[in-house]
Amino acid sequence: MKILPSTIINFHAVGDSRWFESVLKLLLQLYRPVSSDQVYDHVSGRVKHRHSCHLTFDDGHLSFYTTVLPLITRYQVPVSLFLSPDVVESGRNFWFQEVAGFNPALLRKSVEEVVGQAFAQQALGVEALLKLLPVDQIHAVIRHYQQTHNLAPAPRRNINLAELDLIAKSPLVTLGAHTLTHPVLANETDTRSRDEIVQSVERLSRLLDRPVTTFAYPNGIPGFDFTQREQESLQQAGIKMAFSTWKRPLGSCSDILAVPRKSLTTGRPLFVAFKLLAGQHYYTLKQFLAGHDEVTQRKNLLKKK
Repeated sequence: MKILPSTIINFHAVGDSRWFESVLKLLLQLYRPVSSDQVYDHVSGRVKHRHSCHLTFDDGHLSFYTTVLPLITRYQVPVSLFLSPDVVESGRNFWFQEVAGFNPALLRKSVEEVVGQAFAQQALGVEALLKLLPVDQIHAVIRHYQQTHNLAPAPRRNINLAELDLIAKSPLVTLGAHTLTHPVLANETDTRSRDEIVQSVERLSRLLDRPVTTFAYPNGIPGFDFTQREQESLQQAGIKMAFSTWKRPLGSCSDILAVPRKSLTTGRPLFVAFKLLAGQHYYTLKQFLAGHDEVTQRKNLLKKK
């Protein structure tokens, strides 16, 4: 029986097809799947879709093509995929994909040598620490690490142009922009922030030969990872709906350019069901048990500057 309030659930890489299929089956029991256009109707107040669910995928990881696309086709589930045209065309990985295999202590040493000792020694995980920097500085740290340890760039993690072409043919997939280089937009200058948004929308529209009208913010906490500045750039780029990572019920959405989403990454079906049933209480409990989360720690460090 479908009794849960409407929600949007976000994924990134999906490494296990059996896990994802089990999640799909569970979601179909708990919700009514809706398309991106139906989400727009819902959050704009045109038509309310009760007990609905929309699935989104950020980054354009290769697993979307190999794992997700066959399964959503089998079960006829509409989804949104947010990706960077620059990454698709160039074959470069996002910065966080490059650092995924780095030794954390050695990476922190590179941060120290590129950015400074005081910054590097702050009490925060090194990947979270990088999220306090402009993206060009993050790439400078990565180059330093790779040169110091004689490492080549990691193998390609994301879809290519041929795979994008096949994905774009699916009527179940709505394609949206996700910046060019996945920066925390609030860390960037006015010009860089605007270019990351506007150029990603324009370039993806040219690749697809159709307008792109949806967008997902990297990281995506309203007022922290992005601000009104970014929302104004989205409006200039012709974006009609943008997705945050604000973990709130869809019914509480009052901003069509900051639509909330919940994330799923792993867990047995029983845990996934508990997380969905608990709703906002799950995140409150998680933060209570874990203490300060990454976002809180980043905010506290920014206040000290």
